[in-house]
Amino acid sequence: SFFRFPSFCFAPCFATMRRAIFSGASRLLGSKLVRPRRITTEYPNAVDRSALIGAEELHAMLQDPDNDVVVLDVRNPAAYADGHIPGSFNLHDCFTYLAMTTPEGLEALRNHFTEKFSQAGIRPDSRVVVYEQQMNTGYGQSCRGYFLLKYLGVKNASVLNGAMADWDRLRLPLSRAPVPPQRTQFTPNIASELMATREDLLVLANGFASGKIGPHEHVLMDVRDKEEWVAQSSSPYGKDFAPNKGRIPGAVWAEWYHFLHYVQGISKFESAEAILDEAHAHGIDDLDTPITLYCFKGSRASNTMLALQLAGFRNVRNAFGSWNEWCRDPSLPVDTKILEGE
Repeated sequence: SFFRFPSFCFAPCFATMRRAIFSGASRLLGSKLVRPRRITTEYPNAVDRSALIGAEELHAMLQDPDNDVVVLDVRNPAAYADGHIPGSFNLHDCFTYLAMTTPEGLEALRNHFTEKFSQAGIRPDSRVVVYEQQMNTGYGQSCRGYFLLKYLGVKNASVLNGAMADWDRLRLPLSRAPVPPQRTQFTPNIASELMATREDLLVLANGFASGKIGPHEHVLMDVRDKEEWVAQSSSPYGKDFAPNKGRIPGAVWAEWYHFLHYVQGISKFESAEAILDEAHAHGIDDLDTPITLYCFKGSRASNTMLALQLAGFRNVRNAFGSWNEWCRDPSLPVDTKILEGE
């Protein structure tokens, strides 16, 4: 189903309605770039081997009357009401919450999601599965939920690979019944190594500018859509939604779609081989290379972060405040040049 986007909470998909036509290796289907399906979907070097789950596996798991799986639907409430995976709890805040990475901002983030996870019946030892509607149109919604779970200390979290679209394709059951809160007392255990703050980004930007940090010593990767990278738009919410257009100085660009493939109406993560190829194209060959990702609000960055972790990259951080936080501080450096021919 295709849902309406409130002016603040959703990113319209118009920015995705463009792609170059690739000969042979890839083609356009509708508005989305289609990459060839890889033979393997295995991730032998994945940082978290349980980070992905398929629709059929989740369905089988939910058939067990003794299962203790918590399923989070991070779509908007209207989409949830129209039909959701039976037993799933709607937690759209995983996508809409805008964070600041100051100490006060991170404390507010922790407190907000400690309460939300408690309402959803989550404990740090829970098995949690997160899903969205379609992985290449939701701007990383489910992966943002996954990131928040991992950041707050949930060890056993997964993203539904293929999302609701694959569940629908397989004609698996749906429910329209809302799931009431099954309250627990969630106790966070913060994984601070996953989070990059505004101050961390400033250290990188200054280090690149001074030459103290070499281009392959630490990679700052901008994964936003092209219009944002080339400084034609400030955000996916509208060209002038945020006060500044441009990039964080020293960043390289790897559009988040490149880590997904889209075949027969379903978007899933690319193979480990394809993800490694994309990283190699940006000069990243060592799985221990420090990589910091940013987008507009840490959502698309969460998607790319998971992709890189699936391929085996062990030192990846998400700048969760991302461009939304950075561009609102006039004291921070911004590369505002409009890039032509990218």
